[in-house]
Amino acid sequence: MVRASEMLSSASLLLTAITVLFGLWRQDIDAAVEITVPAHLEDAGRERRTVREAVRYRVWPLLAATSVVLAAFMPVLVGELVRSVDNLFNAGWDAFADYDPPTVALGGVVVLLLILQATLIRRLRLLRDLQEKLQL
Repeated sequence: MVRASEMLSSASLLLTAITVLFGLWRQDIDAAVEITVPAHLEDAGRERRTVREAVRYRVWPLLAATSVVLAAFMPVLVGELVRSVDNLFNAGWDAFADYDPPTVALGGVVVLLLILQATLIRRLRLLRDLQEKLQL
């Protein structure tokens, strides 16, 4: 059985890697989101390419990475949550003797991943809307 501290370490490392990539790519993503649609769509070739590349090479890879990490750690966290609630109902206040700080911290890492994923989904929706406006 893998200990919660080992899972916390790996989840934190993966969150850090994804966050660093997001930090490096955020300028490209934000620049694509802020593109204005030109008056003549025939002149929007560069804008279409910028938006397409931001979606394909920045947003989708980050979304895929956060989804994989969440898929790996969410079942463990849900299982621990169910176990904790069951323990609380069975043992009452004595259940707090089983308090496990790494498991709680793992929950924090998962919440941060969910926030990052929500941010990426919002950016993806904005870019998809922009792609539709830039179509001829």
